Amino acid sequence: MGPKTAELVAVLEELIHLLNTDGNNHWANWMTKARALIVNSDFSGIEKVLAAYGGMGSFNDVYLTKITRENCQFSEHQSKAWELATAIRHEAEIDT
Repeated sequence: MGPKTAELVAVLEELIHLLNTDGNNHWANWMTKARALIVNSDFSGIEKVLAAYGGMGSFNDVYLTKITRENCQFSEHQSKAWELATAIRHEAEIDT
């Protein structure tokens, strides 16, 4: 696992924790599945992360409702996960 992938796994772990704490089971489960795929070296986990973003009702629209003081941190993790997954996909496209 490369450094960007390891960082993405760590960011996903933080997102999963925050989502679970806030009671957002749908997105916690989504990111848990994506993380598991990535940890198992399955590139579809990267695609799953990226598929969460964009459009109405997407992960971009999620905000925390129960732990508001951590909303800023959550938003930073949302952005970081997108950036890392995009970079990893781009690198994979260059290698093929």
